[in-house]
Amino acid sequence: ALPLGERFSAQKLEEARQAVQKYMRERGYYQADVSADIVRNALRRQVDTTFTVHPGQLATIRSLAVAGVPPQEAAAIQRQLKIKVAQKFARDRFRKRLDVLKNDLESRGYLEAEPQLTESYDPGDNTVALVLSIAKFGQVRIAVAGFKLPKDQLRRLIPALSGEGLRPELLQEGLANLKDYMENLGYPEAEIAIQESHDSAGARLIRYSIDHGRRVIVREVRFRGNRSLTDQDLLKAMQLPPSSFFQKTAYSVSKLDADEEALKALYQ
Repeated sequence: ALPLGERFSAQKLEEARQAVQKYMRERGYYQADVSADIVRNALRRQVDTTFTVHPGQLATIRSLAVAGVPPQEAAAIQRQLKIKVAQKFARDRFRKRLDVLKNDLESRGYLEAEPQLTESYDPGDNTVALVLSIAKFGQVRIAVAGFKLPKDQLRRLIPALSGEGLRPELLQEGLANLKDYMENLGYPEAEIAIQESHDSAGARLIRYSIDHGRRVIVREVRFRGNRSLTDQDLLKAMQLPPSSFFQKTAYSVSKLDADEEALKALYQ
């Protein structure tokens, strides 16, 4: 790019021209030709730049092969992509279809599957051969045992279920999120472990096992040494009020710590 106000140089101009040409080719215009013209204004010591783009024709698809999956799955993927030989190759549209494909694979349990596209362009007839490789194709199941949680809540708590991957740090993040969630429900002693195995169908199974322990309820809150504020004023600042007949307050260590800081702030 050529930011306004910066010192002009022939090198920067050429870099900007190449960037425009790359942008066009990334969208399927392999024949795009980009030229740059300048007009110097000696009085103002400025340079006006004009880029002229001749996009040419979109490349057409010479072939599409799907690798890394069984033949039956490869045929299903080709049908899902709706890509035909001799069709114009609009890369942006193709990328969107790959995103849909990845989401579909994840929904079917292929959580690690990663579509990767390779292009081979032939300038002689302006065609491109496409090879779609599905890396890490294998079913992975995520299960939570020991405590029933809503599916939409699990997707928010466990990164692997929302398509973020299966890296060890993400699995541990899911464990920490589950522990915080259980604590907020009133299970501060909950123990959660990750276990890996394979199910009867051969799929990799990652299981979060929850031992929720006892549920702790806040029955009563007492204040001692308070002289400047009423108990009601203090309770209003807390996240852990005592339980009532109509509503039970689940005990949480993190909320207790937050309440301690909130009460301190009232006296500052």
